[in-house]
This record gives sequence, C-alpha cells and structure tokens, in this order.
Amino acid sequence: MANELFSSGGYRLDVFQLYNWGLFDKVIYSLDCAQGTTLLTGANGSGKTTIVDGLLSLLVPPQQRHYNQSSGADKKRDRTEENYVLGAYGNRFEEENSYSKSQTLRTRETFSILNGVFVHEEVNETLSLLQVRYFTDNALQHVYALTKQKLKIEQINKILSEEESSFDKQGRWKRILSEKYNTVFFGDSFKKYSDFYSSLFGFKSDKALRLFSQIVGLKVLGNLTEFIRTNMLEETDVYAEFEKLDTNYIKLMQSNNEIQKTKKILELLEPILELGKKLEKEKSEKNRLETVSSLVPLWKAEKAIFLLRENKIILERNKADLESQLLQNSKEKSETDNKISSLQISLATNDTQSRIETIDREINIKTEEKERRDLKRSQYEKTANEVGISIPTNETMFRNNFEKIAEKEKAEIELKKTNKGIQANNNIELNNLQNEAEIIKNELASLSKRNTNIPDANIKIRDSICQKINCKADEIPFAGELIQVASNEQNWNYAIEKLLHNFALTLLVPEKLYKKVTNYVKENNMKGRVVYFKIEEDVFSLEPKKQLKKDSDTVPGKLEIKENVWARDWLVDYIAKQFDYRCTDNIEEFSRAHKAVSSTGLIKNKMRHEKDDRQFSDEKKLKVLGWDNKEKKNILSSRYDEIESMQLKQTTLLNEIDKAIEISEKKIRLLENLKDIVSYQEIDVVSIVKNIDDLQDEQNTLKKSDKELFVLRTQLEDALSKKKQLDKLYGDISVEIGGVNSKLSSIDTELLENQNKLDVYKNKEITSELVYKEFQILSEPKSIDELNKNHEKINKSLDERISTCKKHMDGFSKNVTQNMTILLKPSVEFRNRYGDWASEFLHLNSEVEYLPDFILLYEKLKKDDLPKYQEQFHEYLQDTMNNDIVDFNQFIQNEEQEIRTAISDLNASLRKIRYEHNPDTYLQLEFSKNNDVRINEFKEHLKNAIPNAFDLSSFDSEKEEELFNKIKLFLDTVKANDANRKYILDIRNWYTFAASEKYKETGIQKQFYPDSGSLSGGEKAKLTYTILASAIAYQFGLTQEESARSFRFAIIDEAFSKSDSANSDYAMRLFKQLDLQIMVITPQDKINIVEDYISTVHITEKIGTKDSRLLPLTIERYKEQQKEVLQGKKI
Repeated sequence: MANELFSSGGYRLDVFQLYNWGLFDKVIYSLDCAQGTTLLTGANGSGKTTIVDGLLSLLVPPQQRHYNQSSGADKKRDRTEENYVLGAYGNRFEEENSYSKSQTLRTRETFSILNGVFVHEEVNETLSLLQVRYFTDNALQHVYALTKQKLKIEQINKILSEEESSFDKQGRWKRILSEKYNTVFFGDSFKKYSDFYSSLFGFKSDKALRLFSQIVGLKVLGNLTEFIRTNMLEETDVYAEFEKLDTNYIKLMQSNNEIQKTKKILELLEPILELGKKLEKEKSEKNRLETVSSLVPLWKAEKAIFLLRENKIILERNKADLESQLLQNSKEKSETDNKISSLQISLATNDTQSRIETIDREINIKTEEKERRDLKRSQYEKTANEVGISIPTNETMFRNNFEKIAEKEKAEIELKKTNKGIQANNNIELNNLQNEAEIIKNELASLSKRNTNIPDANIKIRDSICQKINCKADEIPFAGELIQVASNEQNWNYAIEKLLHNFALTLLVPEKLYKKVTNYVKENNMKGRVVYFKIEEDVFSLEPKKQLKKDSDTVPGKLEIKENVWARDWLVDYIAKQFDYRCTDNIEEFSRAHKAVSSTGLIKNKMRHEKDDRQFSDEKKLKVLGWDNKEKKNILSSRYDEIESMQLKQTTLLNEIDKAIEISEKKIRLLENLKDIVSYQEIDVVSIVKNIDDLQDEQNTLKKSDKELFVLRTQLEDALSKKKQLDKLYGDISVEIGGVNSKLSSIDTELLENQNKLDVYKNKEITSELVYKEFQILSEPKSIDELNKNHEKINKSLDERISTCKKHMDGFSKNVTQNMTILLKPSVEFRNRYGDWASEFLHLNSEVEYLPDFILLYEKLKKDDLPKYQEQFHEYLQDTMNNDIVDFNQFIQNEEQEIRTAISDLNASLRKIRYEHNPDTYLQLEFSKNNDVRINEFKEHLKNAIPNAFDLSSFDSEKEEELFNKIKLFLDTVKANDANRKYILDIRNWYTFAASEKYKETGIQKQFYPDSGSLSGGEKAKLTYTILASAIAYQFGLTQEESARSFRFAIIDEAFSKSDSANSDYAMRLFKQLDLQIMVITPQDKINIVEDYISTVHITEKIGTKDSRLLPLTIERYKEQQKEVLQGKKI
C-alpha cells in the first residue's frame, strides 16, 4: 500500500507486446503485468535483455537509449535496432568472400512491432504506444503512434483483416487505425511522439526519460554531486541566453569595429596626406627651379652680349696698335735687305771667300759620308759582339773576320740541322705517347662499364653487332669473358694468356642468332678482325654439368669457367680438345709432350714450336681472360700516369730544342748581315774624320789671313742676324693681328648667336631677374670665361637641386603609393581584426594621381562616418547591450533560485522517505557554492560588465570604451574554451552537493555524507536507492500535489543480483512506498530476494539455437513450481 505522503495514482504498464523483435520471431509475445510489479527471469541468453531493450525503444529517445545495459561496453555496441528487427543471432564466415556475415531470422521485407498499454485507473485513462519498423531501400523506417484506449496487436490484426488490409509500406493500415481508434500518428518523429505521452504521463522534464533509461542499468552511486546535477536538476538553456547576449554583443562589436576600423583607416590616411603635402611642396620647388633654369639662357645671352661688346672695343684698339708696329717693321726690313745685298756683292769679288765656300761644300759632303760609316760601324760592332767576332781596326783584321764569319755560319747550320733531327724524333715519340694515352684512356672508359678484360676495339665491334640485331651482349659473349686462370695458378697466367689470346677474342654465337650475326658481318665493314663460332646451346638436363679436368699440370686444369652460362658445356669440350697442353718448365717433360707450354710462353704443338715476344713484352698488356678487370684497370691506370710523366719530359725537351734552333737561326741571320759589309772602308770612320779636320783647319787659316774679308763677313753676319729678328717680329705681329681678327670674328659670331637667343625671348614678357635673385654673386661675371664658368656652376646647381627635388618626389611618391597599397590591400592582421575593407575602395588606386580622392576620403571619414559610428555605438551600448547584460544577469540569478527551489522540493520528497529505523531518520540534500576559479572569474567579469546608468547617460567616450572592453573581456573569457564555456554556463555546476542524515523526531544531524566514496558497498547501494527514489518522485511527479499526472513504472535489470538481501529488500520496500510498479529482471537463482513483492512472473526460454519464447506465470503458480522442484518433482 502506498505511503500516505505520496500519491497512489498514475500510469502503469498493463501489457507489453513484441512481434518480430530480436529472437522473438513470427509470434506475438505479450508480457501481461496487470499494472503490478512483475518479474522477468530466464537463463542467460534466453532473451531477457531483448525485452528490456524493446521497452526502452518504446519510451526512451534514441540519443538517450543504451541497449544491453547489463553487459560490457563492447556487447552494448553489438545490439542495434536493425539487428533486433532482422533477428540477428550470430555470424557466419564466408570463405569465398573472406569475411563474416551476420545471420538473421528475418529478411528486410519484415515488419517489427512494439506495443505498450499503460493504464491510469484513478482517472480511468488508457494510453497505447505503438511502434512499427520496416525497411525501405535498405533504410530502416519508423512509425510512432499513440491511441487513447487499449489497443493490442491482435486487435489491430483483426481490424485490418476485416478491412482486407495488413501492415504495408504504403500506409493504408494507418488510415484504418486513425478512423477506427482515433490513433494519432507522428511519422518518424520520436520527439513529437515522446512530447505527447510525456505530457500525459506527467513527466517533469525530458530528464524523466533519461532517468527511466538510467534506472534500467542502475549502478551504485558514484559521485553524489554529479548524480544530483545530472538526474535531479533541470538543465536550463543558459547557453541560448548567452548566445542571445553574444549575438547582440556582435552588433555592438561590429559598431565598435567600424569605429576602430575608421580610426585605423584615418590613421593609415594621415601619412598619405602628410606625404602628399611634402610631395606637393617638392613639386612646387622643382617647378620654380625649372623656371629659373629656363631663364638661364636669357641671362647668359644678356651678359655675353655686354661682355663681348666690351671685348670688341679693346680688341679693335689692339689691332690698330699692331698695324702701326707692322708698318714700322716693314720700313726697317727694307733698309736691312739693301745693306745685305751690298755686302754680298763686296764678298763675291774676294778670292779667299771663294775658297772658303768651296771648303764648306767639301766638309758637308765628308760629314754626310761620316754619318753613313758611323751607322754601319755601329751595326757591325753590335752584330760582331753577338756572334763572338772581334771588332777590326784595319783592313787585315777585317779580312780575317770574314773567314771566321764563314766558319761560324757553317757550324751554326750544322747545329741547327742536328737539332732539327732530334726535334723530329722527339715529336714522333711524343705523338706515339699521346696515341697510347688515348688508347689507354678509351680502354679504361670501356673497362669501367664492364667487368671483363676484352679490348675496347673488340667490345665496339660486338656492340655494333648487338645494336643491329637487337640482342644483349651476354647473348654473344667473347670466350675470354667466360674463362680465366685460377687464382692459385697466376704464375702461369702470362703463358696461358698468350696461348688462348686469339681464342679469347672469339665470339660465341648461339644457333638462334647465327644467321643475323653472319648476315650483318657479311654486309658491313667491321673495322677490325672478327672471329666467331656457331654454338648449339646447352640442352636442359638433369645430368651434372660438365667440368674441366682436374689435372693441374695441364692448361684445362688451371682454368675456371664462369658459372650459369649457356655455352658452358661447349667450352669444356672445346678447351679439352684444343688446349690440352702440358704446363711445364722441365725440358725433359716439355720434349716428351705432344703439346706443351712453358711459363715464359714457349708453345709446342707436336713438331711446331713458337715463342712470340714482339707484342707481349709486358705480360700485363696481354690479359684478355676473366670476368674481373680490376687488375687490368690498375695496370692501365699506372701506365697512363707513367705516359703523362713521359709526355711532360718530352714536351720540356722539345721546348729546349726549339729554343736552340731559334738561337742558331738568329746567329745565321746575323752572320749573313756581317757578310753584307764587303770592305773595311765601309766602316772606317777614323780616316774620314781626319779629312774633315784637315779641311776645317785650312778654312780657319784662310779666314784669319784676310782682314778686309773678316770685316765684311762680320758686317754681313750682323745684318743677317738683324734681318732674322725683323722677320720674326714681322711674323709675330702678323700672327697677333690674325689672332685679333679671329677673335673679332668670333665675337661677331657670338654676338649674333646671343642676339638670336635674345630674340627668342623678345615677345615673351619675361626677364632674367629670377636668375639674378637666385645667384646674386654668380650672376655678375667680369669676363666671358668667368661667364661660362658661372653658367656651368649655375646649371650644375640647378640640375642638382632639381634632381634632388625629383628624388624627394620619387621617394614621397613611392611612400605615398606604398601607404596607399597598405590601405587598399589590408594586411592579414588588419583583415582579421577589422574585416577586409578593400571592396569599399574599389574606386581608388595606388597611384599619386588619386591623391585628391584620398584627401576627400579622409575628410568624409573624419567629418561624417566616424561621428555616425560613434553615435551608433553609443546607442547600441546604452539601449541594447545595457538591457541584455542586465537581463542575462537576472536570468542567472533566477536559475540559481530554481536550483535552490529544486533542492528544496527534493528535500521535501526525501523527508517523506524513511532512511533508517529505530530511531527513524531521513536524508536531506545540502548544497554549497562551487569555488571553481572559472566560475568565480565568470561571476567577477559579469559583475564588471553590468553598466552604470550614470556613466551611460554621460556620453563619456572613455567610460563607454572602458565598459565595452569589460563586456568584451567577459564574453571572450567565456568563449575562449568550449569545454570551460559548457561547464560555466551550466548553472548546476555552480553548486556542490552532499547528503545529511537527520533524526525524524528532532531534525538533528546524525551523519553527513559529503560523497559516497567512503561508504561500504551496501551503504552506497542504500544511499543510491534513496536518492534515486527522490529523483523518481521528483521527475515522475509522484508527490500528492501532482497526482493527477504521474508515471509509476520502472525497470531494474539485474541490480539485485549484485546487492545483499537486506539492501534489496530496502529498495523494494522503498519503491513500494513510492507506489511504483517495478519490472525486476534477475536470474532465476536470485528470485527469492524479490518474490514477496511481485505479482506476475515471465520466463524467457531459448528454443533450439535461434528462437526465444516468453512464458507467463502468476506468482502463486511460480511458487508452487518452486516447491515441486524442491520436492524432486518435475513440472
């Protein structure tokens, strides 16, 4: 009987039906509870959990529903709606597909039905919940329905049969039920379906269904605070309120962002405007300087005309003076010429003078001869010194030298001939060395590409054959590539290499390639000797491969044949027949043998003996055998180094010989030059000097002997000297006059040119005044040179200053365009902070020509946009954000009050539940504020974000900015971390909970439970049941005040199998106290714990290996069966 503190009415399960659910196949199974507590039992795996999961599917939303709750996590995942509908019972491995395939009782054409009837007797209400599942295109479909009367599956089948219908995918059966029973269908919307029956059942919230699901898998209480938060407190949508606040804050932030963006744009525009001013200033200065520069030609022309006219006056005066001097000079010259003529006539009649003049002529002739002999003698002496000949001082010595010259020339010619011979021989030797080096170089290059010792020339021949007939080199190998002297027989290597040399260079051609090879060799110049054998390839055989004979005193015994080659057997046979030579240095053995070879290379073949040392003086060059060419490469590399050293020596020697030949040729040329001088007189300078001296002595004597002649000669010399001076002066004056005339002509030309320049400016109302002002000192030159220099200085100064202006302008322009680009193409940082404003300025471009548009933009933003955004920000902050923050804070406070009220309501329920006897006690939930730093920080930031009405009304921009930053800090802190935000905005987390056990009589605390961690298992279970009962009473609406609508059904799956009898009894009494209808699921060996509290029993059984069935019993019949079992009777 129900406790008087709780209501006794409510909805109870009357019957639950399954059709095609799990292993309950093709039969309608009914679990008739008759609104009483019932027991569901059976062996493990017989279907108990299948029925429980069916009830969960009937009542609990999919997202809150967990199948097979009594099993582990892995097994929970094994069960799905689809598996239940199809009747999955195991997996079968398919070898052909190599994977496991689920085995099912039913196909996807099946219909699965769950049906539950709930009755509220006190108000005479019945509610039938129906769920139908089927597949369409392999997708599981759901139909949820509710009927406000008792409606069982059998009734549905009957009415559908009467209407000649059945469950179908087209849905005609739904129309029939709607018409006959007013059944309401919710399609596949479980929410609409659950909202409907939740309202009728009186569930306090959605948590009732979650609690219903949790009760099924009831576990011993863990953390008390978490249990109360999760199961007994409503989860209100604080998050949505916060999102609303955040949404309005976004508007405020966008408004503030517009302000900050505008300020940032203004900030970016300011350097553009400032640089624009500097650019304009430099441009004005450049234009001014260019104007001054354009007037410089006018200034120069004016100054030049003035200075040129002054110079012309001076030059004309100078010209007049010079012409006067020239006239005087002409008179003096005439007088001097007359005097010279008179003196010359007097001297012409003097005999002594005639002889003196004759001697002068002879001296001149002798002097010319002396100069010729001096030159020849100098050349003779130089050449004689170079060839080692003494300088002759007389005719005899000269003749003796002539004979020595002939002897020396002959000796040099012989020496040159000898050196020429040496030179020719050395050139031949050097050429031979170069050829050998080239051959070795090519050979080394060839050897580096392979492992064999065959010469490069032979390799190239084979390569040409392979390329033409399209085969690989190892298909037509050289015999030498397949055989080699054994490593322990290397002292016979030289002799065997000589013996097998020609054979080693023989190609082995398989029969399949023979025609191709022969055709190619026949038709082409092979550029060398080619020998090849036609070979039949070895036939595959199980017989052992042929081996060379083991006699180490013979050539075959000292050889090895490369393994795994196609011609191996042929090689063994051929070597055995053709090269069965005895290897011996013993003359007796050598004589007796038919075929023998000595280590030095003497070869005997019956009567024929041969030893050829021409080509193979160096035995290492002979090597052609084997498939390892490291030794040959080392030998050739050493020889290459040796040849390079020899080439260097030969080149040095040739250079020395070339020099010697060059010296001989030079000496021969010099000796030939000496032979060109054929008489001593050609180089006799001494005799002709004596002749000149004698003539000069005679002349001096004549001059001294005639006094009259002396006087005439003196006077004539003076007159001639004066004439010379006058001629020079005349020339100088004439030149000077010419210079003056030239200057005057130049001045006239320059005057004309400068006048023409002035005429350019004649009709332009401009003056050169600006030049005078700009260059006060340089603008007043005293001469044309100074004018030109000053003109150059002025132009240079102006050019430099204009150039500087241009550089400044370029710099400012570059900086302006760079700053324009920064504005028009905002950086990632700016875009992230303010958004991409580039689209707002598409009418602008990063060019100086757009500077006026940037100035207009600055004025618009400064005067219009910024004030508008600031006003908008103020309105948002004052009107919208103020109310939102205050409302959000009030919402939080209301939620806290709701929690306190809920705990108070729960405590009211707990006060009605007896916890302990003698004396009686009850539990009370106590709460305290959670001191989590995140929650405290949230509260503090929220408090700071609540605006002050006076500050808002004062229109103080600084305080508004401060408030905005506080709001921003509050919101950013909450949004910084998803996990923290979820935790903080769940107001239930703001409190921690504990349980206090109090005496019923006095209300004094007996025991305090801050958590269940320190309790024993039984104590935990008892505390769990008590608080769970409180939660059920709270969520299911079991209090007296809410009796009109309440839900009285719960399922406990195997909880009692894990609890002692005392606690299980306490739980059942507690549920009875709450007037709850319980479905207990427990194994058969645990039934005794609860059998005193149940009305009906249902047993699940497994039929064979696939199907299950459900057997109903009354509790009385069940007890009788138990007695019979105890008495050893069969049921």
